[in-house]
Amino acid sequence: MYDDIFESIRYEAEKRNLRESTINLYCANVNYFLRCIGKTASELTLDDAESFLSAKRLEGRSPETHNHYRSAIKFFYKKVLWILWDDDIVPAMKRERNLPAVLSRNEINAIIEATQNLKHKAIIATMYSSGLRVSEAVHLHYDDISRTNMTIHVRETKGRIDRYTILSRKNLDLLTEYWYKCGRPRGILFPSSWTGGYLDITSVNQFFKKSARLAGITRRVMAIDISRKDWQDVLDVNLTALFFMCQAVARQFIKQGGGGKIINIGSMTSYQGGIKVIPYTASKAAVRNITMHMCNEWAAPYGIHINCIAPGYMVTDMTAPMRSETSRMAETNTRIPMDRWGVPEDLAGAAIFLASDASDYVNGFTIAVDGGFLAKS
Repeated sequence: MYDDIFESIRYEAEKRNLRESTINLYCANVNYFLRCIGKTASELTLDDAESFLSAKRLEGRSPETHNHYRSAIKFFYKKVLWILWDDDIVPAMKRERNLPAVLSRNEINAIIEATQNLKHKAIIATMYSSGLRVSEAVHLHYDDISRTNMTIHVRETKGRIDRYTILSRKNLDLLTEYWYKCGRPRGILFPSSWTGGYLDITSVNQFFKKSARLAGITRRVMAIDISRKDWQDVLDVNLTALFFMCQAVARQFIKQGGGGKIINIGSMTSYQGGIKVIPYTASKAAVRNITMHMCNEWAAPYGIHINCIAPGYMVTDMTAPMRSETSRMAETNTRIPMDRWGVPEDLAGAAIFLASDASDYVNGFTIAVDGGFLAKS
């Protein structure tokens, strides 16, 4: 229906050397705009663009989505229809500009050490030692690494302008180890194991987040600055996933008959507020409360026992960065009557008790295994 329009958009975009992904997005968004407005191209006015974008804003579309629509429509109006565009009449939607959480050198090292996959480790190290975006790292080729000049040639930059960045000796050693052990790739430096093509940016973000969790790196942000995404990411893992796992297990217990035992894992923030970890605090407080709620619904009719363990400060890989800070470690120890951090084995007694017949009259309860931390706090 709009083929001529899309051809014109493509022609004007290619003249300006726009990416294929941008051209396709422009065509899709203009198509959606024209269908919503219900006018031919010759009938369009600036008021149509303003009313469409205002409607999207009132629908609750994010600033990113709103501005994607606006960019496509603006390009269509100016370059294809030659309609005068006024940014005051059709303004962009302002986005939240929270400062990013900056990771310390110790935290970066902890994330790299926590990454078991050698390819993933090499990607993370390359990004942080050479200052690359994820998109730049996944588009690196073998020939972009210069051992002679100790530089990396970055070709797929955001502004489509090539640049060079530094290559540290430590990172070169890691890249060399990766190259020899992982197939000696001669084309794409970090090829996808599935397709042989470029890695998907989303997959890189996912394994980075996994490594950060293993390293005990949490987003420490004031409540006034927390973004919706950071909030939702933590709740998805700590609360939503836990609830639906409990639900799935309970359904199986009910199907089998005879009840069963579920043990959730809380935290000291199941009892306390914490500082700069509001999504984590909210999720762990909720774990304690939904444990009680599920007990109320599942105990008598189905014989399901559901309890929770709230670990105190534990010596694990996740807390290594925190324990590396001597002053913080000493301050924390003063708040633990037993004057030491727990180890995972300290949780075994509570877990065995809650899983055994000895706890048959314990339900909906959270046991703190904390060396007396809550007693002194």
